[in-house]
Amino acid sequence: SAGIHQAQVNVSWLGGETRIPVTYTVQGQPRLQLLQSSVDWPQVPVNASSDRLLTFANIGNGSARVRLQRLPYPFAGEEREVVIPAAGSASVQIHCAPKTTGEWFGHGLFNTNSGLDAWASTQLQAADLGTVFNASLTCVSKKDPYLELERISGA
Repeated sequence: SAGIHQAQVNVSWLGGETRIPVTYTVQGQPRLQLLQSSVDWPQVPVNASSDRLLTFANIGNGSARVRLQRLPYPFAGEEREVVIPAAGSASVQIHCAPKTTGEWFGHGLFNTNSGLDAWASTQLQAADLGTVFNASLTCVSKKDPYLELERISGA
């Protein structure tokens, strides 16, 4: 089965014998699911930032790797690789940070090693070769609330 295992190798020769402890890994196949297909930011004030999480579940028995591609304005997120163990999950944070009022649409694209065989999924550039996941992004920004004082009366 997939995982890290330990064993002993018995070596014998004329006149002797020894046992050598070994640790080895059996790599399984990563299989990812993106738990949300879209993310909405309904009201983000201008010059503010609001965060959302996109969660991946690894339902395979090998280590999965996920890397967010660069996002269009006003969206942002960390473009680093996240490793998700077999039967584990991880979330990737995405921000909407508009500088003006408006409505924006975009796509969060995630490179992964999901769907590759056990050997290919361990290669250095494996996250560029597996399934690409897509989440649609929508952000609406508005001006900050304000009060306008028209007149003061009183004593």
